[in-house]
Amino acid sequence: MSLKTSSRFFNRDGAKHLSSVFDGIEQMKTIDNRPVIRVIGPGTNISFLYRARVFQSDEILKLALCYPDLQLGPPPSQFAPSGRMNAKGISVFYGATEIKAALAEVRPPVGSKVTIAKFELLRSLRMLDLTALSYTHYDGSIFNEAYSKLVSRNVFLKGFGAMLSRPIMPDEQDFEYLPTQAIADFLASDSELNLDGIIFSSAQSNLGLNAVLFHKASKIKVIKRTKDTTVYA
Repeated sequence: MSLKTSSRFFNRDGAKHLSSVFDGIEQMKTIDNRPVIRVIGPGTNISFLYRARVFQSDEILKLALCYPDLQLGPPPSQFAPSGRMNAKGISVFYGATEIKAALAEVRPPVGSKVTIAKFELLRSLRMLDLTALSYTHYDGSIFNEAYSKLVSRNVFLKGFGAMLSRPIMPDEQDFEYLPTQAIADFLASDSELNLDGIIFSSAQSNLGLNAVLFHKASKIKVIKRTKDTTVYA
């Protein structure tokens, strides 16, 4: 079941290479001593994420307003389309730290309607912050093998962040998303890293950060409703 709904990365050579790339990443810090792996959630400066959805039908829009937890959260696995960080059928949560960033990501067509939901993070989440990689620095000699490996790793990780921030045309997505899907799949399933998701720059906006919560961390708490619940729009 996990092959269908949780992860699909199973290339041993690729996994071995990625394992060496991410080995020791928890010790990486920026020039101003910020960790590359950071914790978000309750009590941190990222305790909410925003998520937008485009609607062409008023009926489906009304349904979403009545059931925002079900209609505005990540789709069930059987309906999950492929994305930058997930293969088709693997449900993950894509969100943003700012409303305008969430709106920019869905690129709504003229005349469509958009809803934006604010999701509270209910527990602490370990996130790989790719935006911090621009501020990492190493001292050493290029003739030192250990130093060369660190620099090579940093180049790889910055390239990964750049791929996530690069706009992709809709007709190219299935092919262009494959490398980032494979890397995200590895990170989601690696027990030593124990990551819940990734923070990365937006391809559409500089007004906030994007985040993806892996399948294991993307569950939405169902809202308890009473019969007299009223929804206003």
